[in-house]
Amino acid sequence: RALPSRGRGKKVAIVGSGPAGLSAAHALAVLGHHVTIFEAQAVPGGMLVLGIPEYRLSRELIRAEIQAILELGVELKLKSRLGRDFDLRKLRQQGYEAIFLAIGAHATRSLQIEGAEYDGVLRAIEFLLNVNLGYKVELGRRVLVIGGGGGAVDVARSALRKMRPIEELEPDELRAALHEAQETLRQMAQVSES
Repeated sequence: RALPSRGRGKKVAIVGSGPAGLSAAHALAVLGHHVTIFEAQAVPGGMLVLGIPEYRLSRELIRAEIQAILELGVELKLKSRLGRDFDLRKLRQQGYEAIFLAIGAHATRSLQIEGAEYDGVLRAIEFLLNVNLGYKVELGRRVLVIGGGGGAVDVARSALRKMRPIEELEPDELRAALHEAQETLRQMAQVSES
């Protein structure tokens, strides 16, 4: 399809390449504006890539969608963090007439319980960011996930994928794991009967 003329468009900076930043970049580019996205991470996509596990959202699909936006003439600058590599004043000095802040919500609630600060206790977003960026995450033999929402389910399923496969367990480890699973199912059945 023919792209609109870029001659009269404004120079726009978008800070963040998550869903909001990408949507804004697409809409502005279609309207004929000169758009540059500044992304702090080494990969674009925000929480689409960093928070949602790949088994739930295809990375190939995300890459294709981002590529389609870039082909509209949108420029993407990775590893460009607001407050470290540039600030709003610097963007204005570079001629950006509008700035859209789409910095995302990479935050998680902290548990107000004793032990939440111990080594080995990870918040959901921290865990998912590390897994999705391909960093090694050390897990113990047993993992406890507190919560029951979508993020907790993503953490539990991602943790299972990180743990040693059942085929690699020694016979005594397998018996112990099966006993724990049986006990957990028994307790769950008692709770549901109550």
